[in-house]
Amino acid sequence: MEGTPIQELSALAVDAKSMEVMDIFHHYGDYSASDKFARVHVHGLSKHFLSRHSVGSESKLIDKFLIWLEAKNVKAIYANDPTKEVKMLGLPVINYPLSNWIDRQDNFLHQLTIRMKNHGDDFCHRCCPTEAHSAYIQPYKHKNPAITEAKAKHGFHCSFYDVVELFLTFYYMTR
Repeated sequence: MEGTPIQELSALAVDAKSMEVMDIFHHYGDYSASDKFARVHVHGLSKHFLSRHSVGSESKLIDKFLIWLEAKNVKAIYANDPTKEVKMLGLPVINYPLSNWIDRQDNFLHQLTIRMKNHGDDFCHRCCPTEAHSAYIQPYKHKNPAITEAKAKHGFHCSFYDVVELFLTFYYMTR
């Protein structure tokens, strides 16, 4: 999830036995002027892009996700630090923690998904166009300069490539 209110929501439906990605949910919600800080320093979701690709309000976006989820016969939901997901969706979510920003910057799968994100590369025939995040300027200055540096290398947050990284990490760490 990106934005407050949520303006981008992504998930992968994965077969637990084969680890095959069965379906992808990736949709956008309405632009929110109250999300200015994150628009510039975190997710960079563009007002122009959202005006053309939104499914509607945050509640419509969540409803669309819950309908998608219900059709998938889901046995478990995994997320990295799912505090926001649990609160917003009202569903049990298993925390599958990724490394912190500083340690993650040297991780091959993290670097791979950053490259995919920065080029708008496909994953299972889907992508998030870089145009979606064109309002991003720079990361905020964290009190720990090493975190600021790591986030600068990462660039904008994208919920689609975040779930791709989580899936790839889960896949390779559990095989």
